[in-house]
Amino acid sequence: MEEKKSMRQGASVDIAGYVGKNAEVHTFQNGSKVTKCSIGVSRSYKNKQTDEWVKLPTSWWNVSAFGALGDELLRVGKKGTYIRVKGSADLREYTDRNGLSKVQPDVTVFEIVEAIQKMERSTPEESYSNTFNSNDDDPSF
Repeated sequence: MEEKKSMRQGASVDIAGYVGKNAEVHTFQNGSKVTKCSIGVSRSYKNKQTDEWVKLPTSWWNVSAFGALGDELLRVGKKGTYIRVKGSADLREYTDRNGLSKVQPDVTVFEIVEAIQKMERSTPEESYSNTFNSNDDDPSF
């Protein structure tokens, strides 16, 4: 089986968590578009001494997608949706309003692995799992 090769930058990551707010589209001056949202990842561990679960602070990841993959992220990237994406990660350094140096992980998505939307009272749960990635022309679901 031949592997697809690409010119991806940064570390390859697999992120699973919940969308913090609805995905948004930003249009550049040249007309190209990027879809962005944030994914919160919560972790916990079991303290062996107390036999209790300890919750760690939520880590927030900014994710971006372009082209057809951006359209797909816009469709499924609703607040509260559980989503799993694969992409290339980079760390962005910036200074916050208080003058403190911060580092923010940013991910450029190259595959949406799955998305499971929160169940609404009046509508059935919508979910899918696929292998839609930036090399595909159309989603395969």
